[in-house]
Amino acid sequence: MSKSEHAVREVAKRLCFEELDTRAFTSLESFLESIDEPESLSDQELKGRFLDFESKFYNLELLEGYENLRDSLNISSVMNRNILTVQATDSATKVAAQLTRRMITGQPVVDRNGQLCGVISVTDFAGLVARPELVARLSELKVGDIMTKYPITATVKSELLEVLHLMMSFRLHRIIIVDEHRRPVGIITSLDVTKIFREILKSTGRGGQVAR
Repeated sequence: MSKSEHAVREVAKRLCFEELDTRAFTSLESFLESIDEPESLSDQELKGRFLDFESKFYNLELLEGYENLRDSLNISSVMNRNILTVQATDSATKVAAQLTRRMITGQPVVDRNGQLCGVISVTDFAGLVARPELVARLSELKVGDIMTKYPITATVKSELLEVLHLMMSFRLHRIIIVDEHRRPVGIITSLDVTKIFREILKSTGRGGQVAR
């Protein structure tokens, strides 16, 4: 692995990227070239700088022109309140089987007080392949050993545009919605986003007819 590739992957990990495709890798390379000494920044500062950098590449004005749509598609109306959480102390192999059985790609991880402390996803399990020291003791691994810590979150007071920006910038398939005590109260997934744009298309008369 080259020094540049290693730097990109390290920053992607700090930014809690859920996937690192070609476009994301190139974007992170450009981002790293635009800042000095990323290691001197806290994770929160790094995320803020990256969001500012990424904002140049997105045009989120699509929703801006439809105030009535923005009102009806607030966070509370879009998020799924049926949250399936796991604990950091749960068996990793059992949670992997649970994800497969339920056909979902990730779940919020909470501590004993019900506060969000991470997210476990199929990406985290895929990453085990590159960590033979963990594979060797797979049967005893806990969720906390491999989960993504400090996940990107939003609140019910967040703007829908903000959530869309976060999902696109950090290549996330889900955003956990938390309350003032950082307890999960909802989740918005990439599938929910497709429903949002379906409503936009319907409201503008661009939806067309479903082929039969």
